[in-house]
Amino acid sequence: MELFLVGEKIKVFQHEGLQSVYAGWTHSIALTKMGEVFSWGRNSYGQLGSERELSYKPEKIEALDNINQISVGSEHNLAVTKDSGLYSWGWNEHGSCGTGDKMDVLKPTRILENKKVKLAFACTGTSFAIVE
Repeated sequence: MELFLVGEKIKVFQHEGLQSVYAGWTHSIALTKMGEVFSWGRNSYGQLGSERELSYKPEKIEALDNINQISVGSEHNLAVTKDSGLYSWGWNEHGSCGTGDKMDVLKPTRILENKKVKLAFACTGTSFAIVE
C-alpha cells in the first residue's frame, strides 16, 4: 500500500503491510499489520519516538513492536501492545504522557505497568486509557 501527500503526486510512504495512518498536529504515525510503528514530521517534543536526522522521512520506531492500537494527540502518542501494555512519548507539558512528571518523553516509555490496557486515547493535552 502507498501513501501519497494529498493534492500532490508525492509518494510519502510505501509498505506492503500498512494498516492505518494517524495525524497529529505536527507529525504522522503509521501502524503495520505486523505491529510495527513508523513516524515522521516535526520532532520538537520527541513525538517521533527517536532522534532523527531527517524527520520528514518515515522511519520505524525501533523501541516499539507488537503494537495493536495507536492514538495520536497533538504532539504526543500512545501505543497499546498486543499483550495489553501501554507506551507513551512526546509532549508532556500537562502530564499527558502519564510518567508522573512534565518532562517531554523522547522515546516510547512503558506506563501503567501493573494494568492490562484495552484501549488508550491521546487528546490535545490529555490522555486516558481503558484498563481491566
